Amino acid sequence: GVLLPNGTFLYDDSGEVAIGSPDFITDLYVTGDMLVDGNVNCAGGSCASDMRVKRDVEHILPEHGLARLLNLEPISYRFKGYFEKAKGIVKDTIYHGFAAQRL
Repeated sequence: GVLLPNGTFLYDDSGEVAIGSPDFITDLYVTGDMLVDGNVNCAGGSCASDMRVKRDVEHILPEHGLARLLNLEPISYRFKGYFEKAKGIVKDTIYHGFAAQRL
């Protein structure tokens, strides 16, 4: 494999890749922030919001759905500099929406 100057491996002999960590947990493991300029396609994990990958889907009664919606936490935010630069976003623009980690 290839050893980086910080003591972590870029990849090992099995072909697994670890960036920022000496641990090979899965085929690709990244510790720290990551910016992807392009598409990320996946069929599982946190990318599984598409109805095409779901089964046994049942609708929630409106009265239960409304209670869940009322518990959402809308936020206002600005993007961090590296993201603004990568996506060509006007600096310090204020957006409104939700944080995926809080849904």
